[in-house]
Amino acid sequence: MSKRAAGFKSDEKKKKAKTYHISKEKSPRKGGFCIETNVAGVMVMCARKKEDRAVREILDIFNEYADKLYPAEASKEEEEENEEEEEDIEAMIAKEVKAMSNKPKSKKRFVNLQTDTDCVLFIRTNPPVDPVSFVHHILTDIKTTQKKRTRFVSRLLPVAKTCNSNIPEIVRMAEELFKPYFHTAGEDGKIEPKKFAIVCRIRNCEKMDRQELTKSLAGVVGKDHTVDLVNPDLVIIVEIIQTIGMISVVKDFYDLKKYNIESICGLNEKKDE
Repeated sequence: MSKRAAGFKSDEKKKKAKTYHISKEKSPRKGGFCIETNVAGVMVMCARKKEDRAVREILDIFNEYADKLYPAEASKEEEEENEEEEEDIEAMIAKEVKAMSNKPKSKKRFVNLQTDTDCVLFIRTNPPVDPVSFVHHILTDIKTTQKKRTRFVSRLLPVAKTCNSNIPEIVRMAEELFKPYFHTAGEDGKIEPKKFAIVCRIRNCEKMDRQELTKSLAGVVGKDHTVDLVNPDLVIIVEIIQTIGMISVVKDFYDLKKYNIESICGLNEKKDE
């Protein structure tokens, strides 16, 4: 290849549009489990053997919505990326080596973490993104527009908190998380009774008993509230994957078809016809 051709290719590369596909926090080995405690994020269900495409797809969608919901943060992130592009190669290498030694958490709004589980992704969210309200906004918008917008992604489940996958740890996490939903009194000094349901799923964790976990979490909710599996005000989502427990409290769970994108758009009903 001539120098002119090589230079032309380099210019093309510089002019390439910015994308959000690649995460800087990759698994140390392919198929490794990288979800940590004390993080928030979104569990993403996707088509089997399409996990890589689903990651690119959902990161594009998440960043599009985040740019609209958090415009100030979007501008700040763009400025940081522009500064990175202006650094010379030696400076970038030095920066990456330093980052690897210090191992800081990424400043990106969204980071893909390996789950070591087929059809399941985990996208860690960083402030200012709140995964519960963020996912609710996306799914409500999809319901309003009836535009599926995803080819490989089928479901989104927000994760407010993560901890080690044992019942005492999950209960401690729930006690903190449930306060604003179930244990905070109103202006009249009374706690408003809520109808609730617990949806629990366990993957690759034989030591966890689902019934015992559900009973323990119901105890944290307390006697002021009642179980309603048909029309609850709030749904407690509990997901266990290997060594990590995940939990969140969401609204409109059944109105938004258990947070299933295909069902929100009526596609599953059409398949059954």
